[in-house]
Amino acid sequence: MAKNEFLPFGVNNGANVLSSDEWLALSARSSGFNTGVAKSKEINTALRQSSVITNAVAQFIADNSEQDVLDNGDTKTLQINLVNALTQFINKGYLPLTGGILTGGLEVKSNTTATKYTIKDANGKVQGTVSTPTDGYVRVTSNVTGKYFEIDRNGNLNTATGTEVLEQGQRVYSPNNPPDSRYISINGGRVLGSIDTSAGLYEQGQRVYSPNNPPDSRYLSIHGGRVLGNIDTGAGLYEQGQRVYSPNNPPTQRAVSGDAWWYKDLSSGMIFQGGFASGTNNSNGSTDWVGLHIAMPNRILSVSFTLRNFAQGYETTWNTQTSNLMASNTSFAWYHGAREREAYWMAVGY
Repeated sequence: MAKNEFLPFGVNNGANVLSSDEWLALSARSSGFNTGVAKSKEINTALRQSSVITNAVAQFIADNSEQDVLDNGDTKTLQINLVNALTQFINKGYLPLTGGILTGGLEVKSNTTATKYTIKDANGKVQGTVSTPTDGYVRVTSNVTGKYFEIDRNGNLNTATGTEVLEQGQRVYSPNNPPDSRYISINGGRVLGSIDTSAGLYEQGQRVYSPNNPPDSRYLSIHGGRVLGNIDTGAGLYEQGQRVYSPNNPPTQRAVSGDAWWYKDLSSGMIFQGGFASGTNNSNGSTDWVGLHIAMPNRILSVSFTLRNFAQGYETTWNTQTSNLMASNTSFAWYHGAREREAYWMAVGY
């Protein structure tokens, strides 16, 4: 804490000083003490009056300038510290005329219904105004262009005719304030003239080409075309969802699993397949349907059977038969007796 050497005089309770009324009535207070003996009460009062105010001012300097106030007769330093103390005190609680940061709320009241606040630049030139032209309105006007925007009593944002409303630098339009008819909306529209772009023209993310602007001849269009060289893919090649095969890349031609097997001849399209069937045990005869391992794309041409008699006895009572093979291309009917209920079969088709 800064030191203050200017101390008050005669400030204790019961000090030998005049009362306020006595000091006010003392004639010497105005004319000064004349020659002769002065009373101690009168002298003490005069000293206390001057020392108390001196102490108060000196303490103000010490508290706000944070510099010692010394009783050394240095009036220049005392004046500098007084100015610094006043500056520091004002900056703590008041906004200087040169500007600053307002940390609290600002409330400005006017005795009129229409109030205007002028905004000037550093040279004193008026740049604009903030005004309340009518009750509930706030208007900000540019003095340079004469245009304004305002918020009315209903909270609507209104602008002067010709004044643009921008959002992040982009012009904002509305049904009552459409964009210039020379431009097409980002939502689409009709173009009456040519479109000339420095880059590609796209539709739903796909590049649009024309006879005068064909795609790069090094690439195959997504709409198809002729490939002059080989096609090498890391996966299968498909046509309308179906895998495409070639002589050097044939599909699976055969499969064998236990008694079940099938084989396809790629050159003719003929399919041979067979397996083991166990039917119903019925002495009066039975009809069972035998499903093919793979469907015949067109029809079944022939079905043959080889009985497995070891498990049934060597005598047979039926001649195993089938029905019209055109009824299905995925299965066939098998007619047999109780002793013909186990058989190996083979079907041929294409």
